[in-house]
Amino acid sequence: MSKSILIVALPDGKALLNQEENNEIHIEWDGYLWTYLYSANGVEVTESGECVLCDLPSAEKTVGILMPEDVAWHRVLLPNAPPTRLKAVLFGLLE
Repeated sequence: MSKSILIVALPDGKALLNQEENNEIHIEWDGYLWTYLYSANGVEVTESGECVLCDLPSAEKTVGILMPEDVAWHRVLLPNAPPTRLKAVLFGLLE
């Protein structure tokens, strides 16, 4: 049996930031309209639209989709490492 799923477009990080005079940064969630798709059976879209956070439908699974502007790719150079340490080196680069 398929499970319900909610797919939500995560907001552009810069759009929610509100920097105050004292350089404190606050995220403004109130009033932000979230774009979403909802599927009751996990296969067909039953509902879609925009709404405030508290009005999003609940589902068994929820997936957040990042906006392309919020994703960055960086080229890294792998150091010479023996194969036994390569996994640890890769994790270190991801941090």
